[in-house]
Amino acid sequence: NMLELHWVHAIVFAIALAIREWNSRDRFRHHLLMKETIRKSQAAKRELNELILAMLPDHLLSRFLLGGQISDVTEGTVIFSDIASFTAWSSSKPAFTVINMLCEMYKQFDAGLDDCAMDKITTIGDAYVVSCGIMRPNAHHANKACHFAVHMLNCSLKIQQRFGYTAIRIGVGTGIAWGGIVGEDISYQLLGHLKHKAE
Repeated sequence: NMLELHWVHAIVFAIALAIREWNSRDRFRHHLLMKETIRKSQAAKRELNELILAMLPDHLLSRFLLGGQISDVTEGTVIFSDIASFTAWSSSKPAFTVINMLCEMYKQFDAGLDDCAMDKITTIGDAYVVSCGIMRPNAHHANKACHFAVHMLNCSLKIQQRFGYTAIRIGVGTGIAWGGIVGEDISYQLLGHLKHKAE
């Protein structure tokens, strides 16, 4: 009868509205999910760029991203430092003490990198290697490096009083150097006799 037909129409209409509402909500949820995914992707990209920039200067990064070979032969100055009798000192201390000392030392060293136009090459245990004029040309590389060596010495004296290690050794070598990115890792390697001279 007519009443039942109206009820059927009402039910169908209600179901259609519910489906449309569900689809609308689903599209809205999908839209929010896409926005959040894009936001996270952009944040991850920024973090990656910042990480790469911390590993390579701008001009080397541009060459690397364009697929060019990163290999340089230039005049510069290298500083190599380590701690005298580090193995004996560290073996008598808890691991967290050794790690805390190295973190504190390198953090203070790193704070002076920009002021002296230095580029950090690597840290291996107690060994700390930086350069000036090699990754980024600098006509005053030797002078800048010597200022940075004094900065390192001042920092290490304060840390030495806290942690009680023997002494830091700082070697400086200046002359023709060559280096580049070896393999697939985004890591600048300093090669040749100049690094060994500093060591």
